[in-house]
Amino acid sequence: MNENIPDKVVLKKLESLSRDELNVVAKKLRIKSYRRLDQATLITVLAGTNNIRSQLFPSWWASHHNHVYFAASVLLALVGFYLSLWAPGPKETESENRSQASSSKQANMYVGNASVDDQQTIAVLYFEDLSADDEQSESLKKVLSSMMISFLSVSDNVTIVERMRIQEVYAELELSKSKQFNQQTVAEIGKLLGARQLVLGSYFFFEDTLRIDARLVNVETGATVVSEGANGGSAEFTHLLSGVSEKILAKVDQNANDQNREFLVRQNLPKEDLKEIGKALDQLDDGEKESGIKMLTQLKEKHVGFAPLISAIISQNIRDN
Repeated sequence: MNENIPDKVVLKKLESLSRDELNVVAKKLRIKSYRRLDQATLITVLAGTNNIRSQLFPSWWASHHNHVYFAASVLLALVGFYLSLWAPGPKETESENRSQASSSKQANMYVGNASVDDQQTIAVLYFEDLSADDEQSESLKKVLSSMMISFLSVSDNVTIVERMRIQEVYAELELSKSKQFNQQTVAEIGKLLGARQLVLGSYFFFEDTLRIDARLVNVETGATVVSEGANGGSAEFTHLLSGVSEKILAKVDQNANDQNREFLVRQNLPKEDLKEIGKALDQLDDGEKESGIKMLTQLKEKHVGFAPLISAIISQNIRDN
């Protein structure tokens, strides 16, 4: 039946999906580097994929098999429970342990809509400015976070939480003025973002020197998984951040596609243009979508070599409602 659905219905369905939903479909269909495509291009690519209809209009079994499995597991658990009432003490304990293990596995299988058995989910929080003089723009913290999200997104094996969702959580928890996160805060942020790991970053200037540090923290335990840093000139924001991101990427995804790594830049955006990106992100956060996109688009046209990076920043910071 689904094979007879006309192409215009497929396109209409794709256009009704959010960017996050499109990303899920693209991942299932193994579309390479789908995060680097803008939404219109991604829709076009998906529409031309052979089995797109089966993803958009699944059969009854594809849509409901999880419910069937869940109902079956509940039924088996009930049968096991009643059998355990008639069994000797030791076997009753063994049956109870099996039931608890089964329930734990079922509960841990999904976080939100994403499977965590085979997928790492990472959120890059806003970088902290440790400079002696606090004259740096607050929005620069957003820029560094947004750029690292773009750098880490070159991996097809890691899910990176979008910056807009991070901004919502910061507003919800009133974290804009926070200097440090304790384990309780890390756990709360991770839970709200559906992330298993958080990147906590910082930077500071000393005369003409810039230092950037980032560490990957396990949300559940608070332990540092990876810690990387880099020193350079005060104008080397983009290059240094790219290098730190690549080191982290090598630890979390050793099979990252070499071609995708070309997205990691080796040059530097002028500091004044980094501040312009920050202003654009502030505008997007304040609901001034048109002016924010316009500013980012102008920067993309100004710096052709950074067009993929700025396009990625635009993509991750725009959500269709």
